[in-house]
Amino acid sequence: MINSDNFQKAFELHKDGRTSEAEEIYKAILKEKPNDFNCLHLLGLIANEKENYEAARELISKALLSNPNSAEAHYNLGNSLKKLNKLNEAIHSYDNAINIKKDYEFYFNRGYVLNEIGQIDSAIDSYNEAIKIKPDYAEAFYNIGIIFKDKNKDTDNLSKAILNFTATILIVITMAPAIIKMILLSIGNCLKAK
Repeated sequence: MINSDNFQKAFELHKDGRTSEAEEIYKAILKEKPNDFNCLHLLGLIANEKENYEAARELISKALLSNPNSAEAHYNLGNSLKKLNKLNEAIHSYDNAINIKKDYEFYFNRGYVLNEIGQIDSAIDSYNEAIKIKPDYAEAFYNIGIIFKDKNKDTDNLSKAILNFTATILIVITMAPAIIKMILLSIGNCLKAK
C-alpha cells in the first residue's frame, strides 16, 4: 500500500540527489495511482536530468492532464521541448506557465527561445518582463545586450548593447561581495570538516 510517507521519502531522496532511489518509489506509487500528478511531474524532471527529453515531455504532458494549472509543470515541459528543438511548442508552454504565474525564469526562457527563432523584439520584451520581476537579473540584461550587439550595427543599437552590458557589470559587481563571502564560508566549512 502506497501512502504519503512513501511520496515524502521519495521527494527527500530526490532533493538529496538520490534520483535512482526516488525514481523507483515514484514508479511504485504510479502502479497504484497512474495519474498521480506529483510523481509524473517529478519523474519528468528526473528524465530531463538524465537528458531523456522525450520521456520527460511524455511524463510532464501526462502530469498536466491531471493538473493543467501547474505553472511549474508547463515551464518544465517548455524546457523539455526546448531541448527537443520544438521551439514553437516550448514558447506555447512558457506562455501557459506565464498565464498562470508571472515568474522571471519563465519570461527569461521564453525570451531565449523567441530569440532562437528570430523573434528579436518579442525576445527583448520577454527579457524586460523578467527584469521587471527581478531587477537584478544580470543574465537578462546580458542577453538583451547580445541581441542589440548582434542587431544591425547602428549607433542606437550599439548604445543599447553597451547600456545593458553596463547594467550586467554593475549587478555582478554589487553581488560579488556576497558571493565571495559564501565561497569563503564554504571553504571554512570544508577545512573544519577535515
